[in-house]
Amino acid sequence: MRLFLFAVLIFSVSFVQAGDWPQWKGSARDNRSTETGLNTDWNRNPPPLIQSISGLGIGFSNLCFSGDRIFTMGDFDGRTCLIALDRKSCRMIWKKDIGEGGKVNGYVGPKATPAAGNQRVFGLNQKGILFCCDSESGKILWEKNLYEDFDGYLMKRGPKRDDDWGYAESPLLDGNRVVCCPGGEKGAVIALNAENGDLVWRARELKNRACYDSIVPMQSSLGRWYLTITEGDFAGIDPKSGKILWKVPFTGSPSLCCDAVCDGDYTCFSFAVKKGFFGYKIEKKEGQLVPRALYTLNETGNKHHGMIQDRGYVYAATDRGEFLCFDLKSGKLAWKNRRLRGSCVQTFFEGHLILRQERTGDLLLVEANPEKYVEKGKIRQPDRSDKNAWVYPVIADGRLFVRDQDRLFLYDLKIPAENKQEHGI
Repeated sequence: MRLFLFAVLIFSVSFVQAGDWPQWKGSARDNRSTETGLNTDWNRNPPPLIQSISGLGIGFSNLCFSGDRIFTMGDFDGRTCLIALDRKSCRMIWKKDIGEGGKVNGYVGPKATPAAGNQRVFGLNQKGILFCCDSESGKILWEKNLYEDFDGYLMKRGPKRDDDWGYAESPLLDGNRVVCCPGGEKGAVIALNAENGDLVWRARELKNRACYDSIVPMQSSLGRWYLTITEGDFAGIDPKSGKILWKVPFTGSPSLCCDAVCDGDYTCFSFAVKKGFFGYKIEKKEGQLVPRALYTLNETGNKHHGMIQDRGYVYAATDRGEFLCFDLKSGKLAWKNRRLRGSCVQTFFEGHLILRQERTGDLLLVEANPEKYVEKGKIRQPDRSDKNAWVYPVIADGRLFVRDQDRLFLYDLKIPAENKQEHGI
C-alpha cells in the first residue's frame, strides 16, 4: 500500500491532468493548455510517436475532449459526419451522418471544431448545418441551417452570392447557449438555447456578412462580452442580450479568419493586409464602452494562423511566413523571425509554443520569450497529406494530438522517466 501511494504521489506531481478541452482552442478559447509536467526540451528528447489512426474523413476539423470521449468531424463521400473516439485508445465509438458536405470553392470537408458539454455535442459544417447530438449515442437532437433558417450570408471571394469558402467558424458553447455568426441583414450573430435550438437573441444591430473567425469571450475590468469580427466591423457583444456594446469599423478582407486575442481591457485583431495588426483598449466614457485605438502594426497581418497572448505579448505568424512577437498594449515589435519558410498555426503550454508549419506539417517547439526567438526542437510529421496543415496541435492527457485530414498522430509529451530527476520530479 505504501508503494502504491508513493507511485500515485509521483504521478500526480510529474503530470497534472488539466481537464477537458471542450471546444475550439479550449475552454477560454485562448489556445493555452494548462497541463504541467510536460517535455519542453525536444532537442534532447524528441516526443515519440506513440499512435496513429485513420478513418477521420476529409476536412480541417479539430478535436474537442469531454469526459471519456474525443469528438471531431470529417467528410465521407460528400456527407459530413460527427465522430466520437474513445479518449484513451482513440478507438472509434460511433460515426453520425449529419448532412450534406462536399467541396466548397476548392476545399473539401468541414473546417469547424465541435463543442461538447452536458451530454451534448454541437457542430457546424461547411454547408451551414448547425447541429446538436447526444454525446453517448450520436443521435441528432436538433438541427438548424444558417442559410435557410437565419438568411446567413458569408463574405464573398468574387461577384456571386455563393462565391465563398463555406462556413468555417467553430460554434461557441457558453453555459446553456450556443453562439455563432451566420451573418446577414437580419443580424450577424445569434445565440441559441443549447437544449432545443430555439433562438435566444440575435445581434440585429450588426448587419454584416460573416467572416471565418470564431467568437472569443473577453473578460474585462468593465464586464464580459463576445469579440467577433464581421465584414466591416470588429465588435463587442453583450452575452445576455446580443446588444452591440462597442464596434470598430474597418475595411475587411475575404480571408479574414484569425480570432481576436485579449488581456484585461486590451485586445487585438488581425487580417491579411499590409498593415494587419490593430490594437485597442476598451474604456468607459459617459456610461458607454468606447474602443480607443492604440496602434496599427506595420506588418503583414495574420490570415488564419492564429495569435496567442502570453504575459502581455502577442505571438503571431504573418501571411508572408514570418513569426513575430509584439507588445499587446503598445504594438511595439519585440522581435521577428524570418526563418520559418511558411506560415504556421500554434498552441501554448508551459511557457512554450508549438508551431505547426502549414506546408510541411513540421512541429517546432519555441519559447514564449519576448526577448528573443528560441527554438528547442522539431518533429517531422510522417505520412503528410497534400493539403495545408491548418489544424492546430492539441494537448490533452499528456499527449500531443495532430490531425492531418483522415489521419491522427499522437505523441507522448510526458517527460521521459530517465530525465525526471533533473527536472526535480
